[in-house]
Order: sequence, then C-alpha cells, then structure tokens
Amino acid sequence: MSSLLKNLLIFIVLAGLLYAGYYIFSVNKEANLAVDGGVSEGELLATEFLMRLNEIQNIDLSRDFFDDARFRSLVSFNTNPESVSAGRPNPFSQ
Repeated sequence: MSSLLKNLLIFIVLAGLLYAGYYIFSVNKEANLAVDGGVSEGELLATEFLMRLNEIQNIDLSRDFFDDARFRSLVSFNTNPESVSAGRPNPFSQ
C-alpha cells in the first residue's frame, strides 16, 4: 500500500469516528429532549408523594390497643448488656 492510500484511509476512519461522536453526543440528545405534552417524571413523583402524604395524614390512631388488658399483662424480658472495654490493651504502655 502506498503512503498516500494509508493516510487517506486513516483520515476517512477518523472523520467517521468524529461524525459518530458528534451524532451520539449532540444530535441524539436533542431527540430525547422533546416533550410531547405529557406529564414529566417530576410531576408524577410529586403527585405520588402528595398522595402518600394524604394517606399518612388520614391515619387515625386509637389508644384502645394500649388500654387492653392483654397488652398491659405483657412482661419485658430484656437484659442490660455487660459493659466491655473497647479496643485492646495498649502494648506500649508500661
């Protein structure tokens, strides 16, 4: 192959790579930015958040559970853990 043919092929390959990079990073993004009049993702999330907040605010807590004799008869069996020193002894202290 002659030197001129090698240089021409390299130039064509580089030009193709540059065009592909331009297409991927510029032209393709513009197509994704078009809004067709639908609801955006942020609006959907805000609507869902407001619906959940409304559900939480409508919760009615009753004290009847805590006044029940069965609840009052429960016994706690928890124990306090033994205190343990943190780390290990200092090997350099004497």
